[in-house]
Amino acid sequence: MRLTWDIDHSTEKVAQTWSPIRRRRKPDAQYNGQIRYSQVWQRWLGRGSFPSYAYVDADPARLNPSVQNIIRTYSDGDYLAGTVLVLAWGGLSRQKQRLLAPGQAAIRRSFERAATSICECRTIEPAWAILGKLGWSNVARSKCLHFLSRALGVTTNPPVPIDNAAMINNLYPRFVEARRQLATSTTTWRHWTWDSYAAYMSAILTWAAEKGWTTTQVENTIFREYWESTHGCE
Repeated sequence: MRLTWDIDHSTEKVAQTWSPIRRRRKPDAQYNGQIRYSQVWQRWLGRGSFPSYAYVDADPARLNPSVQNIIRTYSDGDYLAGTVLVLAWGGLSRQKQRLLAPGQAAIRRSFERAATSICECRTIEPAWAILGKLGWSNVARSKCLHFLSRALGVTTNPPVPIDNAAMINNLYPRFVEARRQLATSTTTWRHWTWDSYAAYMSAILTWAAEKGWTTTQVENTIFREYWESTHGCE
């Protein structure tokens, strides 16, 4: 399944002129999460549990929020466990109390509706609004909708995570400088609105088309370079 995206043409124009990955010959692999202590995350499932394959060597004390496990959990329709795995994968432990505050039932219903809307509409715009009613940030929504879309069979152009440290605070200022040189204006990426996220995705989609990559591959490559430069990694 491919999604339909409304391209922000002013953003597309800047992205066609400047690309952070133009010289890259091949994409980077996606970050695959880190092993977590299960007890930190288990209580958010109430009486439920993570699927057995999400544990390391069948050890219930060690949780593996890998890309494969997240997608498999969402594919199985276990939306609450899948979402908690996404939060663990994304290192959102300090935000989990606020993100999960709406309650298990509300989160489960929201993801059921979001999944249905993606399949029926072939766009994530309604799903973005559905998760927005949970009070979630653009970062949390983008991470979850990325994996949910892939679990539903979107492989070429799924939504991709928008990361504060790498994308908003590091990549975006460079994009703004490229925009300034063209003496044009574009929709900001910094807000929690659909238009803001769609502008970000317009740039990602433009770079994906140029390289012949998936949107996931584009985000993986940009994230690794800009996150590592932010955190001083070699």
